[in-house]
Amino acid sequence: TNGMTIPHHLGAVPKMIIVKRLDGSGNWNWQIYHTSLGATKYLMLNIATSASTSSSRWYDVEPTSSVFTLGNDTDVNVNDATFIAYSFSEVPGYSKFAKYTGNGNAANGPFIYTGFRPTFFLVKRITDGSEPWVLFDNKRQDPRNTVTGILKPNLSEAETKQTGGSLDFLSNGVKLKNTDGTFNNDAKEFIYMAF
Repeated sequence: TNGMTIPHHLGAVPKMIIVKRLDGSGNWNWQIYHTSLGATKYLMLNIATSASTSSSRWYDVEPTSSVFTLGNDTDVNVNDATFIAYSFSEVPGYSKFAKYTGNGNAANGPFIYTGFRPTFFLVKRITDGSEPWVLFDNKRQDPRNTVTGILKPNLSEAETKQTGGSLDFLSNGVKLKNTDGTFNNDAKEFIYMAF
């Protein structure tokens, strides 16, 4: 049913929601709501596309502290189908969901304030392109800076390493140190999920 509401039990407004259909033989996509895009747009975690506009995902209704709303797209809402949803709210000092604008400057890239030292940072370029999602963390390599290892969740390739580094995890955020188009292209917007 178009406009169906799903309780999320977070006790706070979700900043990011991931929905995946589990049943049937279809090639179902991972649907993403992100607070910086709003309920009129969506992304897909398994496909490198720009943000798209459609009411068929989130019914153009922002989530509340108790529910999120679905449209009638077969990737999010079909009668008697089985789905899984991951809902995330912000917790000060633990998680942050927002956007930033790249500057294409490796020597002095943007600083992204999170209010805590991240250990996990998932990024997606949302303007004009099909750049992949990129994931940084401090567990796959030496936990000290500079972070060089990148995983791309929507691709099947192995981890890659950035020559000269990618970014630093600081006590209150992230400092970008590369001009890579997937996370610091000049004047392009990016969303992120940090823990």
